[in-house]
Amino acid sequence: MADSHVEQTCFKCQKSLSAGDVFSFSGNPWCESCYFEAGEQGPLTEQYRKCPKCGQTVHTFTIRCQNCQTPVHETGTIRIQKPVRSSVIMAYGIIALILVVMAFTIPSFSDKGFISWIVAVLGMGITLHGLLGMSFQFLPFGFKTLRQMNAFMVGFMEAGAGIFLLLWPIL
Repeated sequence: MADSHVEQTCFKCQKSLSAGDVFSFSGNPWCESCYFEAGEQGPLTEQYRKCPKCGQTVHTFTIRCQNCQTPVHETGTIRIQKPVRSSVIMAYGIIALILVVMAFTIPSFSDKGFISWIVAVLGMGITLHGLLGMSFQFLPFGFKTLRQMNAFMVGFMEAGAGIFLLLWPIL
């Protein structure tokens, strides 16, 4: 079986390189001293700096030096914001569709007249607004906004009132 380790030589100084000492640029192998020489780092020269503790050359985005584990790059606070998933949007779409169908079919079975159509459509809107407030704990009311538990409770009561108004024509 042939030896799979091919020895490489520096493109500039012809020094023999081990696998861990190879820096490549433009497809050519370079040793560390030639690669980090002034003017030889290629287009990404500004992306390297020295470790403040041990002096090893590290990439600018390296958080800790590989040699001495000293922090060399500041990291900020990372916040993960959960996106609204498409399944949540689809669930609300289905609920809205059911409420729309109810709002436009229930009054036709009612003997309360034209007022039942107005009340059912109003109940549909109030129910949707309340359900959104319960889910996201955020309810806008004109120039005032309710948040957290207040929005949940008002949304719950609003959804209940909306369902009552939606079902009122057949009660």
